[in-house]
Amino acid sequence: MLNRAPHRRLGGVRVGDATPAPSAPALAWRSPAPIPPLHHPGLRQLAAEALYRRPAAPPPWLVVLLDAPLEPPPGAALGGRLLPSAIREITPGFAAALLAGCWGYPGPATAVVGVPAGPVEVALDGVCVVRLTAGGPVWA
Repeated sequence: MLNRAPHRRLGGVRVGDATPAPSAPALAWRSPAPIPPLHHPGLRQLAAEALYRRPAAPPPWLVVLLDAPLEPPPGAALGGRLLPSAIREITPGFAAALLAGCWGYPGPATAVVGVPAGPVEVALDGVCVVRLTAGGPVWA
């Protein structure tokens, strides 16, 4: 069960007895999805490098950390309004979904915004963490 804490961070809670949860079936790579046309240069770079950076085996969980919310590029507007595709791209979950699709990853993928560089990557041991910065993706 997940619960949103008052300080707007996501927390996890386990309720019930201490019996271990049943193990999930092993993940296997699927065929990568074609890369869609992208406005945001950081997302274009993420998609271009994705297949070359795919782990040998699918991780149990994929997390994309964004230092800050993505800003739409100047060419993503028409007549002073953002294009719908640009709005979709700057939605935080899109970065995780894009990477999962480029890899053919069938498991859970999450994007977290506003995470400073540091010990988060260590705390997520065994999880595939990719950081998306203003300069492009940083692969673990």
